[in-house]
Amino acid sequence: MSGEYDAALIKDSTERKGEILLAERKGKRESQASTSQAKTEVITNESEDKKLVDALDAIKIDIMNRAEEKQKIKIQEIPRIMLRNGNLKEDLKPTQLSIGPIHAADSDLYNKELKLKLAASFIEKINSTGALLLEKIKSEIKDIKAYFAEEVIKSYTDEELLRLVFLDGCAMLGFIHSYVNNKLSIFSISNGQAVLIQQDLFLLENQIPFIVLNVLLHVNESEITGNLIADLIKFTISSSSIIVSKSPHGEDIVEFTSRKLFSSRSMPDHIFDLQLRVLSGSDDEVLSLECPCPTSAKCWCCLFCCVCSCGVCNIVYALRALISWVVEYLNKSYDLPEQWSNMQSFRSVRELKAAGIKFKPTDSLKTISFCSRFMIRGELSLPTLVVDSSTERMLLNLVAYEMCRSSDHYVITSYVNFLDLLVDNERDVKDLRVAGIIRNCLSSDNEVAQLINSIGSNCSLPPSDNFAHVKYNIDKHYKRRCAIWIAQVVHAHFRSPLTVLALVAATMILALTAVQTWYAVNPKK
Repeated sequence: MSGEYDAALIKDSTERKGEILLAERKGKRESQASTSQAKTEVITNESEDKKLVDALDAIKIDIMNRAEEKQKIKIQEIPRIMLRNGNLKEDLKPTQLSIGPIHAADSDLYNKELKLKLAASFIEKINSTGALLLEKIKSEIKDIKAYFAEEVIKSYTDEELLRLVFLDGCAMLGFIHSYVNNKLSIFSISNGQAVLIQQDLFLLENQIPFIVLNVLLHVNESEITGNLIADLIKFTISSSSIIVSKSPHGEDIVEFTSRKLFSSRSMPDHIFDLQLRVLSGSDDEVLSLECPCPTSAKCWCCLFCCVCSCGVCNIVYALRALISWVVEYLNKSYDLPEQWSNMQSFRSVRELKAAGIKFKPTDSLKTISFCSRFMIRGELSLPTLVVDSSTERMLLNLVAYEMCRSSDHYVITSYVNFLDLLVDNERDVKDLRVAGIIRNCLSSDNEVAQLINSIGSNCSLPPSDNFAHVKYNIDKHYKRRCAIWIAQVVHAHFRSPLTVLALVAATMILALTAVQTWYAVNPKK
């Protein structure tokens, strides 16, 4: 019995040791598995981090490449943000004649027969041949696709694109010369059709590189070349709804543009870009926004000089304190918030007129300005805008082009938003029309007001407002209470010259009465 008991104990002990060994092995395996899992998780996390960093680097490189491409891309489709209003899509496309590759697939717009006639007339005008011009285009322009966005020329080969821009360039120059010199009748083009083609040539999606026109114009250097360039500039200026009559230096705008067109550091991207440069100036030009009229302080100084020259200096010194107080009071205005540009106090032309501000036409967008005389009367200078059926297309295309350009200047967009701010209804349009700032070619002033508000609603605020300080000066003047009071008194009581004469006569009578009373009280001894 004792032997059997001992054998059972030994067996139990052996089984326990086996279980312990199995448990230890299992624990080691679990520990190894957890360690392996932890290592796998670390490796996985490191891999995910690397993927994230690589993705960010790839996006950064892509953004840089796109920025470089944006600077190079000249001709592209209208930005999608401009087409959020479905009605605009048709307004921003050509109606009579397609130029360039974007709308060339539309057989109704391509109009090859008309293009061939116009191109032949241009080739004959410069005493050249089609073969010579085409060869010149191919030799001078090595990478024609670099002037277009990739999505608009993906179906064209280099040879096909060169032939397309050659024909379109000759046709454009032929049409422009015939339009300026009133010779379109030989092509059976009616006046209405000519106006529509003229509008089509200044659409963002209807362009060819300006270098093509430059090569065609300078094949044979002669007097004809100068005449054709002058025709091109006249055509560009006359096609704008914003009237530009002089350069910033007071020169004739045609002569100024002719001199700068081919001597500037960078040639226009296309004829539409030329129009934008004529209206707003090139990127290296600074808008002339300084106030051309004397400031209030200068006006008071002039007044003092005049009084002193009359030999009454003692009176001037006696009144200096009083006048200084008056000037300080007239200059008093409400505190302006930091973001004043988005919180103007004025809302329309009528409100500005009530504050004593008058309007006058100026030569161009570069000379838009506001000045305040004697801190009482203000004067806002704006270019003349011809409002007709083409105005909306022109302004919206210019705004779209400014959105596409890699530039800090948003002159047209700033102007459109400024005009939308000033015009609230037909009464505002009437005041601007009377001042010579708007020329209404539509049926009514109300229609003009609706058109301006429609254009403004389809334009987003520009990243930088080119006329911000003009609005700031207007806002300062508008918040002067004394200016508003005086303007209201003048408007209510001195609208007629007779009332002014009556005031002068009454003042003289009072002065003479005072003198007579003085001598009556203090007679000469």
